[in-house]
Amino acid sequence: EVNADMPDHVVRKVVAGLNLDGKPVRGSRVLILGVAFKRDIDDARNSPAQRVIELLLDAGAQIEYHDPFVPTFRTGGNALHRRPTTLRSVPLDQGLADADAVVILTGHT
Repeated sequence: EVNADMPDHVVRKVVAGLNLDGKPVRGSRVLILGVAFKRDIDDARNSPAQRVIELLLDAGAQIEYHDPFVPTFRTGGNALHRRPTTLRSVPLDQGLADADAVVILTGHT
């Protein structure tokens, strides 16, 4: 149960952090670090990143991600973005330079 609720908890923390900085989620650029299911693998199936990204997209955030093991990541679609979307990993320095918030989901070595 705790693990199932973690994506919602993470998104609430992102929203709170952006609000503290005076920024709404809608239109904010959020960089996700790591979308693989676990560290140092290239398998993103069943990754909690899926839910986190979809919740942030629902809230109007602009999402980028960086993962050296997962070059592309397909979101399953959601309430506001019904069609699945394929995201591509961005270079870390570019993502960090553009981000209003950074979320570490998978800690690769």
